[in-house]
Amino acid sequence: MIARGDLKPRNDIPPGKPRRNGYVESFDSCIRDECPLLLSTLLVPGTRPRCRHRLDTTTSTSPRTLIAGPPTASPLRCHLYRTHERLSFAVDQFTGSVAMNFSSHPSLLRCNRAQRDGGDVSRTTLSMSISADGYVAGPGQCEEQPLGVGGGALHHWHLGSAKNHPVNRQVVSDMMDGMGATIMGRNMFGPIRGEWDDSDWKGWWGDTPPYHCPVFVLTHYPHHPIEMEGGTTFHFVTDGIESAYAQAEAASGGRSISIAGGASCARQAIAAGLVDEIDLQINPVILGSGERLFDGFEAGKPALELVRVLEAPGVAHLRYRVVR
Repeated sequence: MIARGDLKPRNDIPPGKPRRNGYVESFDSCIRDECPLLLSTLLVPGTRPRCRHRLDTTTSTSPRTLIAGPPTASPLRCHLYRTHERLSFAVDQFTGSVAMNFSSHPSLLRCNRAQRDGGDVSRTTLSMSISADGYVAGPGQCEEQPLGVGGGALHHWHLGSAKNHPVNRQVVSDMMDGMGATIMGRNMFGPIRGEWDDSDWKGWWGDTPPYHCPVFVLTHYPHHPIEMEGGTTFHFVTDGIESAYAQAEAASGGRSISIAGGASCARQAIAAGLVDEIDLQINPVILGSGERLFDGFEAGKPALELVRVLEAPGVAHLRYRVVR
């Protein structure tokens, strides 16, 4: 070991060179010699160029005790090396954590899978009719009131007298045509609660549902698939929205995926980062209570960009892009 007292001041340094506590330290040389080490570590995490002037941290954390090196080794130079070591560790930890977190994000998983398979990234859309006060269904949903009390008024634009308006027809076409798969909640599929038992329920839509693609229904209770006419098959998923999305993506053939609702399913998809676009059909209706679409989100989450506004009698159609 070389104690600090063994480091002798040098007197052969040209005037103007900085000194630290009587020990020669050319600050220019420190920056020239040590900063490339720091920069190389920041740019290429995991690299640690070796240095002769390293602190013996097993006995002291002070620059007073140095691992054997040339007698010109200065406390400042050794402090810089110690800083380099700490930065190396911190950068490695940070970049490793960031890479792990981002690589597992659903949006990047979609991009990675599409790139690997040579296909396109599926576009995921959420389209819902909503009241002026933010509800997508009224209170008291049941078999007699599938949309809750007053909720039917949110759908007059495509079920009532204005359904053939060109704008409304365009919006319905955007919502339904060409979808590769659909995801919905159990509440949207039907009024049955708890175990399915011997229920023969097959949805609200008759023998030929309007989806014409695989539909993945979120539920806590297993159910065998139900194949319908027109290309619709209902599959029941018990392990969450991301599992349902993975299955929908696999079945979609690269085509768009629709999040059909209801409110809970939509919130889960938004929170999981699965939704690319949100289409809202805003109706001049005040429900006062029921199921709200954006309950439970922090202020500013999700971040939205308005990209389209269409108008038809009694409804405004807004399209938002989800900003990531």
